[in-house]
Amino acid sequence: MVFERHGCVAKSSTKVPTLPPTSAKALVDRPVSRLALTLKSSFSLVRLFFNGLLTDACGKRLSRMWLILVRASVLVLLFAVVCGCEREREFKSAGKLVGVNRSESTVTIEHPPIPGLLRASVSSFRLAAVALLDDVVIGDTVLFRLSKQPQGALELTFLEATAQGQRGVHDHTPHHGGVVVMRGEDHYEAVATASGLISLFLSDRWRKPQSVSGVSGTVTVKAVGTGPTEALALRQRDGALDVEVGSLAGDDVDLTFAISRGGSQTTLRFLLPFRQGGVGAGGLPLDGCRGVVDASPNRLRCVIDFEKPVTAIATRDGLLFVAAIDLGVSAWTIPGGEFVRGFEAPPPMRGNADEAAHVEAINSMSVSPLGDELAVTLENRIILYQSRTGALRGAYTMGTHILRDLAWSGEGANLFSTGFYDERARAVSARSGVETGAFNSPTEVSAVALGPDAKSVLVGNRDGQVLVFDTTGERRGDLSTGTRTVHDIATATDRVIAVNHGGVMVIWSGPDMREVGRVDVGTRLYAVAVAPSGDRWASAGMDGVLRIHRNDGAIERVIDWHRAQVFSVAWPLPETLVSGDMKGRVAIWDVGGGGS
Repeated sequence: MVFERHGCVAKSSTKVPTLPPTSAKALVDRPVSRLALTLKSSFSLVRLFFNGLLTDACGKRLSRMWLILVRASVLVLLFAVVCGCEREREFKSAGKLVGVNRSESTVTIEHPPIPGLLRASVSSFRLAAVALLDDVVIGDTVLFRLSKQPQGALELTFLEATAQGQRGVHDHTPHHGGVVVMRGEDHYEAVATASGLISLFLSDRWRKPQSVSGVSGTVTVKAVGTGPTEALALRQRDGALDVEVGSLAGDDVDLTFAISRGGSQTTLRFLLPFRQGGVGAGGLPLDGCRGVVDASPNRLRCVIDFEKPVTAIATRDGLLFVAAIDLGVSAWTIPGGEFVRGFEAPPPMRGNADEAAHVEAINSMSVSPLGDELAVTLENRIILYQSRTGALRGAYTMGTHILRDLAWSGEGANLFSTGFYDERARAVSARSGVETGAFNSPTEVSAVALGPDAKSVLVGNRDGQVLVFDTTGERRGDLSTGTRTVHDIATATDRVIAVNHGGVMVIWSGPDMREVGRVDVGTRLYAVAVAPSGDRWASAGMDGVLRIHRNDGAIERVIDWHRAQVFSVAWPLPETLVSGDMKGRVAIWDVGGGGS
């Protein structure tokens, strides 16, 4: 598949089964419910003691002293039971389904090592529900999730057939409960456990496990409250490279691997969680924003250096969301640029088994009106995340067109999207992914935005038009930027701002959308952002130059720093502007001063 942020040719793809963050089938016979019932019964017993209702074998009430001792003993015992209960933990892995016993509700799976739990083996697991067997057959490669209950028993709570290791399936999801990074055509999955076992698994471009024979390396460990360790040698064991470092404190650990393979050296950095529900990160600049000395009026506060091109950014509630090629989505603070969290990998996707290796680029992203969800476009899918945790919430396949832009409806119930070579913008339910409407254009659609009144939908197209629709899809009017493709649309109070491929910015205002400003910068413009005050805008594009515009479009300032195309800009705070370029640099600017 071939990708570009603006103007591309791409082959189609379809969705394959994946391991979701939760499963309806998994909500069966939860150990936590049984624990709650036990505690309820225990507290009832204590209440009997404190009501003085316990009697001895002769039916007489216990003496006051004995009653006090018994009460204290029960409380101590109850405290020990509650505090001694091991917290329920979950483990994810993949393997081959080799046996099924419906009558006993068990399955047998041949699996690789499950760090912190089991060595590579053929194991039988009890099912949380027999219905988990409905969509799998013996011989399937499966993804599964195990729950280790407080009493130590293992229960299989999720089971689904997958195309793991099959040609044509693009898969960056963890198969061992860790975090995955891709280098060249190879995948590396790192896993850490609280007990201190650190493992690195290797697989090829299709996620087929690779031998670690002839592979060596070291890992440097930095846990919470400690400095980095010396480089620790990794050993070959059970199809992985691993080392035991002793118990780890905190919720996650920072690891740097140095791997030697076939005469080449590879450095990999991960932030790995070992708390339940944690989302790690791999391949990201975890040290955060690099300070820059800049005395100019447009002060460059700091730079976050990604190793891959940055294709989209978004901001909300003090957070900066960044999408970089092959690195997925990550969250950072604004204006400090400190790392906050990584986001889960998107579900696997089937492509052409014979195609050459290609990058996976997020073309656009948008934060929901309430700020609790982040939607991104990846190939022909919309991926939904919980913005505050990075957890995957859903993935919707939108036909065969590669998606290029995305916007939320005013109430957050729907998402609007555009696709390459598609003459219709589409509305889909954010809850189900079901298409709920369409907005027809005479030519290929490009950009999309919610109107300033939150009751209209603005759709840009290849002919330079911005078409105005009501939310039912009825066309209400046409605006024009010229004859070149509209790449981005932004809104402010009663204004609409659009930029096009020819370098033209146009501003319209009022209920009649009267044109109030037009400027031609002479180079392709890909992005526009509105200041929180609503009276200035920033544009960026092919030449990497940031331009600050007054509300009539006239250029107020020019910031010539980027040395690559800038596809995305954001203006989250009155004095803070953010820009991301194709060299992987995210720049955070203090633009409160004057200057030119």
